[in-house]
Amino acid sequence: MIDGLTDTVKATFSIGSEARGIDFDQTAKLLYVVVQAIPVGSRPHCVVFDPDNGRIFVTNRGGCNSTPGTVSVIDSNRRTVVATVQVVRA
Repeated sequence: MIDGLTDTVKATFSIGSEARGIDFDQTAKLLYVVVQAIPVGSRPHCVVFDPDNGRIFVTNRGGCNSTPGTVSVIDSNRRTVVATVQVVRA
């Protein structure tokens, strides 16, 4: 954890070796990191928080050719997946 006012490290914690994307909820003062603490699709990659509706969107890479990519939609209040949308290549 980094104090944004002083730019000093206040605490550290493990987020795993595959963490890639992060986004910040300024209202709740929460940082969302792409890890598998909330089960989403295969190989989560990036995360975006929408402060207007409180949803967290996680892109999941899937498996090379066998498992399609998806986007997981998470309710930030309940910390649960409310929808999973399959990504289709155009």
